[in-house]
Amino acid sequence: MSNTDHTLHELSEALKNNSLHIKDIANKIPASLMIHDIEDNKVVKCSYMNDWGCRYLQTTAQEINELGEEYYNRYFFIEEIKDYLQDISKYIAFDQIDSQYNFFQRVKRPGNEDPEWFFTVCKLIHVDTIYPNNKKLIVISSPVIGFNNLINRVNKTLNLEGYIGNNYRKFALLTTREKQILSLLAHGMSTNEIAETLYISQFTVSTHRRNLIKKINCKSSTELLRFAIAFELFK
Repeated sequence: MSNTDHTLHELSEALKNNSLHIKDIANKIPASLMIHDIEDNKVVKCSYMNDWGCRYLQTTAQEINELGEEYYNRYFFIEEIKDYLQDISKYIAFDQIDSQYNFFQRVKRPGNEDPEWFFTVCKLIHVDTIYPNNKKLIVISSPVIGFNNLINRVNKTLNLEGYIGNNYRKFALLTTREKQILSLLAHGMSTNEIAETLYISQFTVSTHRRNLIKKINCKSSTELLRFAIAFELFK
């Protein structure tokens, strides 16, 4: 059991037994801790958020409470949160107190252009003695350090794969010698240096260079380097 899972379990048990108030532990957690109200197996609003979460969203617990369902649209992406809420409703309807629902989500932080990734853990609790509507959803949401960098690397890889697909026919037209020269050009070698390395004349290098540039249609050294990297001619 992870630290987050353990904290959530202990908290839900304490609340269920009426031996601990939410504020006794909420502000000791370096993550956003929330309580969501439930009606007809659906979360309808965030009725409580700890200080960490409020600081992150640059708001107050009262403002979050007053937002009602608008909270879910303001700080999350509509299509994504719609799917999450549907899955959470299924989890609530399943009504297994010993289980939990976990997921990754993007959060829109005020003032930040790029959303940040969080790992979110949800736990259903029955708290008859505290809340009149019987069920509440406790949620702990913690930022995933470095996840944005991972996503960026994945996106770059996907973009690179698209580039390879669009340019593979050009690559297939190159001869073995042209690929050699392209690789050396990408590494910054001059015509004279390439000629000495391959034991051919500068005229031959220039001819191959002219032909390969025409085949791959690269109009700058930057485009040539990108092509070489995509097809593993630059290492």
